[in-house]
Amino acid sequence: ATIVHEATHQIAFNSGLQTRYSDIPLWLCEGMAVYFEAPALASKSGWRGIGKVNYPRLDTFRRNLGNWQNNTLKNLVSDNRRLRDPRQASDAYADAWALNYYLIKYQPKSYAAYLKALSQKPPLQEDSPATRLAEFSEYFGEPQQFEQDFLKQMGRVK
Repeated sequence: ATIVHEATHQIAFNSGLQTRYSDIPLWLCEGMAVYFEAPALASKSGWRGIGKVNYPRLDTFRRNLGNWQNNTLKNLVSDNRRLRDPRQASDAYADAWALNYYLIKYQPKSYAAYLKALSQKPPLQEDSPATRLAEFSEYFGEPQQFEQDFLKQMGRVK
């Protein structure tokens, strides 16, 4: 799973899906890699396959839903801090996986358009949280409106 995770990063950058040194939000970059890793400890390969549910991340996501607040999704989308903080990273990676899983499954055209727009970002220019939020909202709507369906659909994942 770790090899698949790191290979996903490499392929995303080598293919031009993401631009090296550009300000790609970590929820997207890491969440996509976690989406592809989908571990299967009982399997010889240790991997379930592309698009399969990442049960360890889903379990963490669901366990933390009691702590979910109105700004959790907005903060994840606009700020990388939770993903970089060792005390919060495990939970933030689970949230990032869940968001990528939801978008790929339920909003694939908007997700692809968002990825294409982000691939055009120039390197070495950092975006503000407001810019990240505006970019996300342009493709998926305001997080507060989006959040209810996201949480409902992720509650149904088996």
